[in-house]
Amino acid sequence: MRQAAPLAPRQPLADELAGRLRESIVTGALKPGDRLPTENALARSYGVSRAVVREAISKLKYDGLVDSRQGLGAFVGATGQGTTFRIAGGALARDDLALIFELRTTVEAEAAALAAERHGAAELAAIGAALAGIQQALDAGEDGAEADAGFHMAIARAAKNHYFDEFMTFLSARIRTSIAVARDNTARHAGWGARVQAEHAAVSEAIARRDAAAARAAMRSHLVNAAVRLGLGPAA
Repeated sequence: MRQAAPLAPRQPLADELAGRLRESIVTGALKPGDRLPTENALARSYGVSRAVVREAISKLKYDGLVDSRQGLGAFVGATGQGTTFRIAGGALARDDLALIFELRTTVEAEAAALAAERHGAAELAAIGAALAGIQQALDAGEDGAEADAGFHMAIARAAKNHYFDEFMTFLSARIRTSIAVARDNTARHAGWGARVQAEHAAVSEAIARRDAAAARAAMRSHLVNAAVRLGLGPAA
């Protein structure tokens, strides 16, 4: 195998190596049924340890891109296509973060509309408690990122479609850094915390009065404005 460009430590090395190999598979440079280079060859080529290589290969197996054959090594899967949706963890590039906020806006706006139609007393109480938790964090001078994530999760659960819940659980784990960045950025600007909380309250109030259209619009406006506060796009 020819020498590859060394991996730069912008993100965990195993994630970057998995990304490089994933790209080779998706683009056809490595074809279905091809055997991957040995751990030693990959380690030498990319300038990493065998432990990093093993972790990267494990990630590709999890994604359904690679199969292991006892005593023979790792091979590209039969279709060359993954079976698992994945967003890399850690810090995200600006363009990726903008696209993820676009995805969040689409998914969470509809979750809010469904929550308005389907919530029960318990779900509404959970949304209210999460909203209060954000305010408590703000009053204490904290960033409120965890409480913010909890508010969005409570709305996803109130939609009473477990796929919204599961998808938001997955997404929340991957974008926790971006939420924290958004909260830190908000804290640097006087009045932004109150503005964000007013947006949250608008979503909560629309859900409480079972106004699906208003809940959808309020959630969309909130997330578009959150992206703006990160410098990712125009205001709603």
